[in-house]
Amino acid sequence: MKRFLCSVITVALIGLAARTPLGAQEPRDFCAPANCPPGQDCCSEDLLEVKFANGSSTLEQESGDFTATVAIDVKSDGIQGFSYAIKHDKSILTINGTSTDNSNALIRNANFNVHAKAFGCTNNRVDCPQRERTDPDRGLGHAVVLSFTMPVVLPVQDDIVLLTATYTVSGNLPEEGTKIEWADGELATASGGPDVSLNLTVAGETRVPNQVTDGLVVGGPPPPECAEYGFYFGDAATTDNLAIGAAETGFLVSMRNVKNAAAFELAVKNDSNSLSFVSGEIGDGPDNLRELIITDEDGLSNTPSETNTASIAGDNMIGSGERVGVTVDTGVQDFFVVQTQPLVGEGFFAGYVADLTAAQNKVIPATGAGDPCPINQIIRINFGVAETPFNRGDVNGDDRHNVTDAVIIVKDLFGRPNPGIDCASAYDTNNDDAVDISDATFLLEWIFRRGPRPPDPFRQCAVEENDALDCATSNCR
Repeated sequence: MKRFLCSVITVALIGLAARTPLGAQEPRDFCAPANCPPGQDCCSEDLLEVKFANGSSTLEQESGDFTATVAIDVKSDGIQGFSYAIKHDKSILTINGTSTDNSNALIRNANFNVHAKAFGCTNNRVDCPQRERTDPDRGLGHAVVLSFTMPVVLPVQDDIVLLTATYTVSGNLPEEGTKIEWADGELATASGGPDVSLNLTVAGETRVPNQVTDGLVVGGPPPPECAEYGFYFGDAATTDNLAIGAAETGFLVSMRNVKNAAAFELAVKNDSNSLSFVSGEIGDGPDNLRELIITDEDGLSNTPSETNTASIAGDNMIGSGERVGVTVDTGVQDFFVVQTQPLVGEGFFAGYVADLTAAQNKVIPATGAGDPCPINQIIRINFGVAETPFNRGDVNGDDRHNVTDAVIIVKDLFGRPNPGIDCASAYDTNNDDAVDISDATFLLEWIFRRGPRPPDPFRQCAVEENDALDCATSNCR
């Protein structure tokens, strides 16, 4: 009875952060008939096991708390009580508490039901004199007598919950994991007290289960190796292609930056609605091609090591770009541009510099590590009709401004349109959102009489936002 009344715990671990169930631990032999007293059969077919909420005896738990349950598959008719102990490595796991609130009703209402944290041998020894079992929190002990006066026994059925316990992963999990395992005669529920044996009382006789199943706690899969710097279509750090549906109105562009960033530059090639990040192919001239660059707050230039691709379904066209995410509120003197009509190559390019003035000192925050890998949203590209770049006043597209341009404007007004260029915006030299004789006069005044300079884009090729006139074909060379 003394061995029986020593505490015993059945730990069913309910992993609060459990992931995909792993394979269950195999039962191990516990009772050896050769160890029974001569002429006695002291082993039973009952199975004690440590289980987790995923239904397995193995739990993925990288860190934090998890709750646990010890269960029994009852095969013997007449179990009146039990005692057991379970141990763990206290350098990795910490016990927070035990409870029988979720146990079988016969156990909750038992005449004797004691469970507690257990003491073990100092210096992590397995065997030691009773007086040296003083190392706390080495495991759990649990002892139950269902009734002192009535013939109360556990029903013959599987998965009867005996006790639940909560743990915390407080140390580093080794690659092979750490066990919560059954112990016999190794732990005590009082410092320097008697050891707790693993016994079942069956019809008034002591029995030991043939097999027990330990629990195994392993670390989750290692976090993904996140790229230090990257550009991505969409809002995920992935090399997978982003399929953009025909019903979408646009898409996001994101980036990863392991350090705080001060600026970025990117270019995207559009090959029949198949998008890819490129360097040295898209820009506004042979000597002005955009690169893939992320500049950190120390002024160091970083080339992204990871990008993905995107495909646009249907007839959607890239129209305009706008701020989103970290580029929205970065100071009053930042710089942001998206050019969806480059002069060299098909696609778009973008540039951004944060407000680095002393008053603001804004930066794009570092993305860091995580699962999934964190990103910063930087641009939204909207579908629509793209605005066409033009050079105001150069109506014949020869990259010069002279009297010939004024003549072509007049001829166009009187029914002899320029067959090569269809861009009213280029004809509107005074930018009054109308094309008339005053545009020819305005240009001639600038050429011969030092009159006002035509408004931008003049002597350059660019887009005029919110232009009221149409520009079907660019006059840019």
